[in-house]
Amino acid sequence: RLRHVMADVFTKIPGAPFWSALFFMMLLSLGLGSQIGIMEGVMSTLFDQPSLKHVKKPVLVGCVAVGCFSIGLVFTTGAGEYWLTLFDSFGAAGLTFIAFTELVSVMYVYGHNRFTKDIENMTGVRPGLYWQLMWRMILPHLSG
Repeated sequence: RLRHVMADVFTKIPGAPFWSALFFMMLLSLGLGSQIGIMEGVMSTLFDQPSLKHVKKPVLVGCVAVGCFSIGLVFTTGAGEYWLTLFDSFGAAGLTFIAFTELVSVMYVYGHNRFTKDIENMTGVRPGLYWQLMWRMILPHLSG
């Protein structure tokens, strides 16, 4: 396993305690950075909900943080490794379905021409033939 190899490597290099601390601080930094990005995505969506306008921001952030913490506790139990394997094995299928649904909705419900015009209005550049073919023909077949 990788973690055993890394632990073995860190004990054999010169200045092992320094490199070990640096490595685990890097892991902590990556984890916190990812969590901040996820929380910002969730919070901006919740703040835009009209039904949640009356809830104060610190209360809403606290509730979401406690909810995420509670979900994360599952991974610290004795069965946490099995839960992680379950999420790794089957979690991507849900994301693929969401991406496919978004693609079909935007291209065939909202309309490919309107979407292209919106991108041109926002960026000043019209998406080229490559993107038109990818959005309309190739990606729906690859992800479906």
